Amino acid sequence: MVDEKDLWPGGLFSTTVVVATPRFIESDRPALEKLLSAHSECVDRLSSTDPQTSRNARDTVSSWLTRTTGKELSQQVLDRAWGQLSFTTDTLSETIVRRAEQATSIGLLPDFDPAALASIFYDLSDDATLVDRDRAKYVGEVK
Repeated sequence: MVDEKDLWPGGLFSTTVVVATPRFIESDRPALEKLLSAHSECVDRLSSTDPQTSRNARDTVSSWLTRTTGKELSQQVLDRAWGQLSFTTDTLSETIVRRAEQATSIGLLPDFDPAALASIFYDLSDDATLVDRDRAKYVGEVK
């Protein structure tokens, strides 16, 4: 069996990203700021090294999984899985582009130009809340 993290540089790859249209970004800045601030706070809690904060985050995720699936994970399974996860506000955009290239190469995204994805990401590494647009480095525009 292959551990997917072994297939990616640094063992990191994107599985979930926050997405917004350019219209939303421009028209509802306060909502976007709140969304990204909440996202950043969640990532901080999920990745906390403080034992109590980490336990609370795992318990919250475990409760949600149980409610959603109707099945409870054992603490052993949850702890093992949690130890394999990394949480970040970095989109790891290069991994999204690579996945699109792979999907295109096997016909899942016919007539798609994965390179177009590389131009649609905001770099929020210096400002996770996007409060000051000048500090966010917009690297492209969705057409």
